[in-house]
Amino acid sequence: MEVKVVNSMLCAVTVILSWIFIDDLAPVPYVEDIIFLVADLGIVWLILGILSLLLLLSPFFYYGRSNIISLSLGVYFLITMIVTLFGHFPMPIMGYGISPMIGYFIAVSWIRMNN
Repeated sequence: MEVKVVNSMLCAVTVILSWIFIDDLAPVPYVEDIIFLVADLGIVWLILGILSLLLLLSPFFYYGRSNIISLSLGVYFLITMIVTLFGHFPMPIMGYGISPMIGYFIAVSWIRMNN
């Protein structure tokens, strides 16, 4: 079998297993539903919150020259932000704690050094 097919199958199996064996911990509203908590404060805060999230994506799509790594990182952060609307997933940057922020800054620094 070709390596790409094996990798795709392994990725698909991992995704399926993660949806079958869901975490037993109850969702924490200030982590998983952080966008809806901002929406409860008012429409202005919701708009500002969404704009700030879009601002986080700007280095990957609009900074310097676009390459596949930059676009891939941008799509990754975009998807991790969108998926929070469909389940109990923490919002990256805002809900995970410091680890994603470190990863985000590493990604932005890597893009800046390679431009």
